Amino acid sequence: MRIVFKILLFPVVFVLSMLVWFCRALCWFSSGVLSLASFVFFALGIVALFEKDYFNVGVGIITAWLLSPFGLPLAAEWIIDRVENVKDAIAAI
Repeated sequence: MRIVFKILLFPVVFVLSMLVWFCRALCWFSSGVLSLASFVFFALGIVALFEKDYFNVGVGIITAWLLSPFGLPLAAEWIIDRVENVKDAIAAI
């Protein structure tokens, strides 16, 4: 019976494997681009600090944090890990 489930679920496991691979590659590429954007927003926040525009300082620093590897890319990596865990659970049946 396990063999039947493995055969029936093979396409699902294959699609999830390809999805995880594609998303990891996309995360790797976007992390580099978002790191550059994060630096730009941080620099703009520092410039706004010298102009005493404190609202834009906060916006710049928060945006820089979200675009840094500790913001949105980390959240995306967490989601990819959960999808991979589901794929592994299905493959272990």
